[in-house]
Amino acid sequence: MHIIILSPSKRIECIFVYFYFLFLFSFFIRPSVPVEVLYRETGIKIIYPSMSEVGEALGVPTGSIRMYFSRNTQKPYKGRYLLQKLKKV
Repeated sequence: MHIIILSPSKRIECIFVYFYFLFLFSFFIRPSVPVEVLYRETGIKIIYPSMSEVGEALGVPTGSIRMYFSRNTQKPYKGRYLLQKLKKV
């Protein structure tokens, strides 16, 4: 095991770089949001733990589910599904 002794200025630089990358990567981490899906044809409601699982279940890209919510769409998704974000407990 090697011990590396850094000068105070190098320590500050390392700390700065660490927090800089921590800040950058925080934009890539999206917390999961539970989504309730109502199948209009059958009347069945299913709660999925995340938008990506809704996309998998409906056979569509996750991005299109995110876009549906970002546009505050009120009409049913694909004419068959009512989607609603739920509060995380």
